[in-house]
Amino acid sequence: MMWGLLKSEFYKMIHTPFYLIHLVIPIIGVVLTLCYYSFSASVTMNKVNGYIEILAIAFPLLISIVCASSIDTERSAGNFKEMIGLKNPKYQSFLAKLLMLLIIGGAALGIALFGFAAGFQFVLKQNNLPLSFYLVISCILFGSQIFLYVFHMILSLEFGKGVSMTVGALESLCSALMLTGLGEVIWKFIPCSWGIRFTGYYSLSISDPDYLMSMMGDVQFGIVTATVLTASLLVAAVVWFSNYESNNCIES
Repeated sequence: MMWGLLKSEFYKMIHTPFYLIHLVIPIIGVVLTLCYYSFSASVTMNKVNGYIEILAIAFPLLISIVCASSIDTERSAGNFKEMIGLKNPKYQSFLAKLLMLLIIGGAALGIALFGFAAGFQFVLKQNNLPLSFYLVISCILFGSQIFLYVFHMILSLEFGKGVSMTVGALESLCSALMLTGLGEVIWKFIPCSWGIRFTGYYSLSISDPDYLMSMMGDVQFGIVTATVLTASLLVAAVVWFSNYESNNCIES
């Protein structure tokens, strides 16, 4: 049942800009960054960290856009009849769409990170970090964004794309603020800051292992908090969608 629903979700997006967005935006980001780094005087690690920070800051807004667009497709195709028309269990259509978004989002993240790594290595010839570094960073960023995908699916279904995209813009701004001293204590409880904080701590483990050890308790608490909150939201979303009716959704 789930496999059929998942294939259906991929098929629905074929005649929309969905796949093109996930391909073009990462490529444009990589090209623009490499062009800038070709004449930037910053050291290699600062360049890499700067690019990762840009990705982490942009992700909440991009997630809100793709979730809103995907849900809007369902609205246009019959006011969510295909999503809520399953007799039993209805929540599988929600999970199938979420899984589709995660797979395509993960692929876009891979293009953004490994495309940058390839260009940094073979075009600019400035890379001194192993491929494993970028692989770990991609896993951290991907895992940190699962909460936001679930959250923005709920916002898009319940309140429409306008609310989802507005919240996404605010989340991107908030994630940037969490890089400052303002985020030292509260970042663990703010999902949009997880990506930028966790990747930052991992980069520190490469450049300054001693400092990271002093922060290990904070990092471990953040990992536990992020895991619990993500799992809790996913369970709550499944329960909520099992009783969801499309007439609750506001057109926007």
